[in-house]
Amino acid sequence: MTFTEAKGEKKYKVQFSPSTRSKTTIKYVTYEELLQQICKDFEIEYSWYDKICIDQSDDQMRLQEIKQMHKIYGNACYTVAIVPEVHIHDPKDFDTLIPVNIATKATAKAWGDILLKSLWWKRSWILEETMSSKRILVIGTDTHFWQHSFHTCDIPTTYDEFSLRLLDFANQQQGGGSVNQALNQAHFRTSSKEHDKIFSLVNIFPDMFKNMEINYKIDIKTTLHHFYRTIATHDLSILCFGSNLTNDGEEIRVNTMKNHSLPSWTGVSGEHLDKPVATTTTWLSTPAFYL
Repeated sequence: MTFTEAKGEKKYKVQFSPSTRSKTTIKYVTYEELLQQICKDFEIEYSWYDKICIDQSDDQMRLQEIKQMHKIYGNACYTVAIVPEVHIHDPKDFDTLIPVNIATKATAKAWGDILLKSLWWKRSWILEETMSSKRILVIGTDTHFWQHSFHTCDIPTTYDEFSLRLLDFANQQQGGGSVNQALNQAHFRTSSKEHDKIFSLVNIFPDMFKNMEINYKIDIKTTLHHFYRTIATHDLSILCFGSNLTNDGEEIRVNTMKNHSLPSWTGVSGEHLDKPVATTTTWLSTPAFYL
């Protein structure tokens, strides 16, 4: 089965390719119908889909569910990521007569060339979903593969920075994961609402932000200030960042947080380190920084 989004329509083009060389079947379906077909093909008995499983018309219920989404992804057997940009580069990668690690070669190409540049990966909520999930089944246009966490799976299928530092980050925290790793990704993401850039991070560190209210009615400036003050009093790795500029003064990565006039110590104008950082923190009864 292959699929693509039909431009100008809220339907998806699904192409069914039979095992024989007979003609393929093309059908336009809604996103919900697409999910049903994926569950059927991959024998998924139970699935959780936020737009269906959360009552979008009930604001109170929606906020309650947002607070525990990290538990939903963390306790699931795996997360399904539908990334149409992922496709087979060269059919020879799957030629079993070639004496190479076929899965690693094909997956590495799809990962390195497409996945990190996909629209899926640029969204703020995806960061939380990734950092909470034990493993991810990536479904592309004409191929699919597993992305495994090194921290919960006995036999990872790939070895890359994604699995090593991002996937199942919540479990990694027991082994030294730090805030700077999340900020390295969070400051360069998009969302339909500015609050979501913060709320997705709050769920990655639930113990740190257990007293922070998730509420879209609180103005974004107050939310941002509360968020960064809380981090600074718990994890000083927020200070571990460098420049995001080339020698010519151009941005290396497009920063989506720099327009909020935040203090320089938040690192929103730079780029945080992507590796774990060990820091010594003094617990204070009042915030370490005032804005």
